[in-house]
Amino acid sequence: MVGVPRSSFFLTNEALKGALLPLALFIAGITLGLVIPSSLNIGGKEVDWYILSLLLFLIGVSVGADRKVWAALGSARKTMLLLPLVVVAGSFVGAGTVALVLPSIPMKEAIAVSAGLGYYSLSSVFITHLRGELWGTVALLANLFRETATLLSASYLAKRFGPLAPIAAGGATAMDVTLPLIAKYSGKAYVPLAVASGATLTFLVPFLVSAILQTNMVAATVFSMQDTLQGVFSLLLLMVAGGIVGVLFRQVQAVLSLVDFLTNITIGALLFFLGVGVGNNSTVLNNLSSVGVQALLIGIGATIGSVLLASLLTPMLLTREGQKSRTASHLDKMPRLS
Repeated sequence: MVGVPRSSFFLTNEALKGALLPLALFIAGITLGLVIPSSLNIGGKEVDWYILSLLLFLIGVSVGADRKVWAALGSARKTMLLLPLVVVAGSFVGAGTVALVLPSIPMKEAIAVSAGLGYYSLSSVFITHLRGELWGTVALLANLFRETATLLSASYLAKRFGPLAPIAAGGATAMDVTLPLIAKYSGKAYVPLAVASGATLTFLVPFLVSAILQTNMVAATVFSMQDTLQGVFSLLLLMVAGGIVGVLFRQVQAVLSLVDFLTNITIGALLFFLGVGVGNNSTVLNNLSSVGVQALLIGIGATIGSVLLASLLTPMLLTREGQKSRTASHLDKMPRLS
C-alpha cells in the first residue's frame, strides 16, 4: 500500500489480511478436495479454464479503461526483453544452490525442474518422458508449489521487493494464473509486462528442459507448440476483447465497479478450486512423502532466486518513467480481496 516503506520486513495488518484470506480459501479448497470422491471432478481443468477466461477478460476491461497503463507500456520495452532472462537465470541459480547444499538432489535434474518456471503441466509431461515418473512428479509438485506460493504471497512480494517481484515469482504463469494478483498488487500498469514475460517464458520451457537434459530439442518443442500457441492466442484474444470493452465504458463508473467486484470473486474462486485440485489429486498426495520435500526445496529455491535477482536488478530494468508509473499504479490498483 501507499506509505508503507519497502524496507519494512513485516506485514502490516492490511497486508496480513491480504495474505491470510487467499490462504484460507486455498486451505478450504484442499479440505474439500480431500473429502470428496475424485469421480465427482469438482473443479477440474474446464472450470479452471472458465474462471481464468473470465479473469483475463475482466483484467482486459480494467486495463483498457486505464490510460496510465499504455503510457507505462511505452517506457517498459527494455524490461520486456530483459525480465524473462532474469527470471530464468534466477530460477537456475536458486535450484542450483539447493542442489549444491543437498548433494542428494542431482544438479542437472534440479535445474531442469526449475526450468518449468511454474508451468507444471507441461514441464511434468516433458520430464516424465525424459527422466521417468519420479522426476516428472517432482516437476509437477515443484512448479505447482511455485504457482501456489506466488498466488499466496503476491501482496507481500510486491510490497517488500518491488513490482517486478510477483512477475518474477510467477514465471510462465504471470501471463494467466497469477496475472490477476499481479494486476492487484504490482498495479495494472504492469499487466502488459507480465503478459509479455509470461508468454516468453512459456515458449522457452520446452527449449530449456530439452537443452538441459540433452535431448532432441526440436522434437520436444514441436510436441508442445500447438497447445502453447492456442493458449497464448486465447489469452490475447480475451484481453483484447476486454480492453475494447474497457475503452468503450471508460467513463461509466458503475461498470468499472462491477468489474472490480467480479474480479475479487473470481480470484477467490481460482484459489479455492486450485486447492480442490491439490486435495483431490492422488498423484500429488501419494508422492508427497517421498518426493515432496525435494520438490518443495527446488520450487522454493527457484522462486526465491528469480525474485531476488529481479529485485536486485529492478533499478536497471525499470526506466525513470517506469518508476513513476509504479507510483501511479499504487494509487490506482484494483481493490483487494475483502
